Amino acid sequence: MNHILCLFKKLGLRKLGVIAAVFTLFHLSFLHAQNETFRSFTIEDGLPENTGNVLMQDTKGQLWIGTQAGVAIYDGVRFKNIGTEGEEGYSLTNNMIEGLYEDENGRVYIGTRNGMNTYDPFTQKVQNIILDSSASYGNNLCRNSFFEDDLYVWFIGKYALYNLHKSNLKLKTIAQFENSALGVMQAYQDGLLIAASTTLLFFNLQSHTYQELIALPHNITSLAIIENRLWIGTLGGIYDLQGQTVLDSLQTEAVLYIKQSSDNRVWIGTANGIALYEHGRIRFIRSNASNGLEGNLQLSFIEDKNGLLWFGTNSATNMLIPWSEQIEKNTNNRLINLPSSQVNTLTFSNRHHILAIGTENGVNISKLNPGTQYISVASNKNFLENEPINFINKDAIDRIWVGTKSGDVYCFNEDFTHFKLKGNIKGIRGFYYDTKNKCIYIAGAGGLYAAGEDRVIYRPHWAEEIKYTVSILDKENGFWISHSDLIYEVDLRQKKVINISENHNEIPSYMITNQFSIDDKIWLSSISGGVYSYDPAQGIWAQNNVLKSKNIWSTFADNKGRLWSNSDDGLYIHNGKEIFQKLDVNDGLNYTDFKMTAHCQLENGQLVYGNNKGLSIINPSEFENEQWSAAPYISGIEINFKSQPTSKLNDLLLLKPDEKSIILHVGLDDFLYSPGAEISYKLENLNTSWSLFLPITYPINFTGLSAGNYSLLVKVRDKSGRVSDKVLVQKIKRLPHFYETKFFKIIVFLTLLMLLVFVANFRAYQNQKAAENELKTERAISSERERISRDLHDSIGARLTKIVSDLDIMELQAEIKQQAISVQDLSKTRDFTQETINNLRETIWMLDSKTVRFQDLFHQSKKYIDRYLPEGIEFEIKMDDHLFPIQINPVVAVNIFRIIQELTQNMLKYSKATKYSVSFASGKNINLTVWDNGVGFDITTVSKGEGLKNMIKRLDEIHAKWDFIHNDGSKFIIHLD
Repeated sequence: MNHILCLFKKLGLRKLGVIAAVFTLFHLSFLHAQNETFRSFTIEDGLPENTGNVLMQDTKGQLWIGTQAGVAIYDGVRFKNIGTEGEEGYSLTNNMIEGLYEDENGRVYIGTRNGMNTYDPFTQKVQNIILDSSASYGNNLCRNSFFEDDLYVWFIGKYALYNLHKSNLKLKTIAQFENSALGVMQAYQDGLLIAASTTLLFFNLQSHTYQELIALPHNITSLAIIENRLWIGTLGGIYDLQGQTVLDSLQTEAVLYIKQSSDNRVWIGTANGIALYEHGRIRFIRSNASNGLEGNLQLSFIEDKNGLLWFGTNSATNMLIPWSEQIEKNTNNRLINLPSSQVNTLTFSNRHHILAIGTENGVNISKLNPGTQYISVASNKNFLENEPINFINKDAIDRIWVGTKSGDVYCFNEDFTHFKLKGNIKGIRGFYYDTKNKCIYIAGAGGLYAAGEDRVIYRPHWAEEIKYTVSILDKENGFWISHSDLIYEVDLRQKKVINISENHNEIPSYMITNQFSIDDKIWLSSISGGVYSYDPAQGIWAQNNVLKSKNIWSTFADNKGRLWSNSDDGLYIHNGKEIFQKLDVNDGLNYTDFKMTAHCQLENGQLVYGNNKGLSIINPSEFENEQWSAAPYISGIEINFKSQPTSKLNDLLLLKPDEKSIILHVGLDDFLYSPGAEISYKLENLNTSWSLFLPITYPINFTGLSAGNYSLLVKVRDKSGRVSDKVLVQKIKRLPHFYETKFFKIIVFLTLLMLLVFVANFRAYQNQKAAENELKTERAISSERERISRDLHDSIGARLTKIVSDLDIMELQAEIKQQAISVQDLSKTRDFTQETINNLRETIWMLDSKTVRFQDLFHQSKKYIDRYLPEGIEFEIKMDDHLFPIQINPVVAVNIFRIIQELTQNMLKYSKATKYSVSFASGKNINLTVWDNGVGFDITTVSKGEGLKNMIKRLDEIHAKWDFIHNDGSKFIIHLD
């Protein structure tokens, strides 16, 4: 157990607590009964441990609960626990939580038995601060008292006052105490009140000095300013600054906290329950089987921003259900001495102020004091003991009629005298008294019965068609009887029965359970038909859509015009069109399911409902139907299925391009209505309609989000069906991949446009170049033709002239000299002529072509070299296979061929070579290599003749590069693009 309990043991206050409890119960007997109900939270709900050491609510609305096993954060739906077991940067220095505080920046300070910890809500990381690393374990204990100024957060350790700089979290020791501080500090005037054991100190914030104000006989545990007076709570009661006792009745109590709620009530936590101080009196609220309060050792208290009160005890964290204080629960022997806690039926006589309660073991008839705000019993008495009561009703002269399950019928007068009818009726459903004929009509399970002044029960012959009844309802000059399949109207003047349901198919349900008249309308409660109204003047039946299809047992109106309808799942407050609220056991009712006939309204407007656990008595004037304004918020987020800090949200949740999956958890700042709450949502830009309402625990999940801007809208409704007027709006933006951006699309468009323009320009350029090249080629060919023409004229013409001259000489010799033409001369002339023809072919073979294949160049070169090369020279010409079909410009081909001719002639004239080779090879360029193994020469040093000059000129014309290697022969290499 914690340190407070240890102090109780040392001081021996358990016996004193018992004495105080007896005194308090005696004192309460003079007060109006209160029946608070609590909702308790324990480890079964998600807490790490049951002890509620410290309570705090943050600005988001989350409840922080400090336990002996770490701290829990409650968002209204789930608990998130932080302890020493977390990863580095996410764990506490100690699990025993002693203090909680949130500063103006949202940072939470978590004081423990061994050091202070700060929690950053943006990163959800924890920073550990040890007060004194060399000190003992106990000296690092941080108490639950804080003070904040512009720069610092101040807090109490065991023997010292500290402050933490809010920006850099630098820790300073401000003052040391001789006695142990019990965690009490209060801003007061220009300084701080600090409790050190039994002494109250005043610390001056300007001078950083302190002085003793008062010494008390008991350890100081709490401080509060109540009614402009400082109350000092101790382990032996409450004192003021003068040492005078406050609330003498608590002087034997160990007071652990003193808190004032917004309604000015003072809540005093003790070791033996809650002491509530209001209207100048004290009463105790202690744990018992009916109120749901877990634990009497009161350790902490807060009032949240919705006005809910929370109590931390040694056994649980308890929330006081506010409505429960307005709901009186009467079980055995409390307000009224009931013969049984199982209440079957009720009725109230306004004229005589008589409340009749039928139970499973008899009937109680109580005369109430008129004009009281709450029920006040003048006298009461139980009758028909051990007799189960089936139905009670009053007649027109306010007598009480009682029907038993065995079939007997009794009539009780104002003075409790009574008589019994002669006869037996099974399954009594209700009564109607005909004042004119002084006859009682009784609806039973088998039909309609009557009894006159002779008090003998009989079956009217004119009503024999009524075989079964659900209820009997008042009507002018008669009554209605509801059946499971129809409604009868009984006309007492004409003594006849009319089936009115035959002409009214619009009636939602024929099984009517109760009627109530207001504003010239009759409101009817029914089984499976909810609540609907009937306008007698217009003859109109109107369905109430709010409670449609529900089983409603009764409907009453309060002085605010609201309707109260009880059902088999709670009590609804509505106006016939919309539900304001729904009450059930979580709001203080002793049971949710009501009895069909156990309901009535007292003259002061209070409603009384009966069930298997007694009575629930409600004062409608104490219930407000304000618009529900619970605020849903995002309490958890997972991106790509990994938890992320909720600080990512802010006003805009930015998702990276690869973050396409998002799961969001919703919390609710109204903890009272979080049980049973539901959410509906839509993601604008993705969904056009709201989702169906789902439990608030259902995670909102979106997968495969495309890039863009979204708005997540979340609305919440409570168990009553009320939708909060606050809608959560969370902006979400999924950033696009670069290829998804408009910028990228513009770049692609511009690139494509530029590419198209480039292609178009390139094609135009190519066409232009092709045209220019073609023109250049044509010009080159034309020039080559002219040069060839000159060559033909100069060379071939000269050769032909020589041939003609030789033939003329031979002819002259033959004619004039009569010499025979020698065969040798003819042979020479023939050879010379053949050579001329070959020379002509070599000159004109490419002139008619626009392109020339490499293989043609190869073959022409080979034929030329074969013709001129003597037998003594070993010759080789070769070409890479894939070059054969390649087309080249004829000008290039002519120039290469001429170069080969020139090199071959030079080799024959000067090299004295025995080996000669010509090769065409492909690589980065096409290379022509001409090699011989002759004596060679250095082309860079020799004087260039006409042939060599022409060859270099040809190389320049075709833009070819060349290399000459003179080493063991001559190698001439031409590099063609």
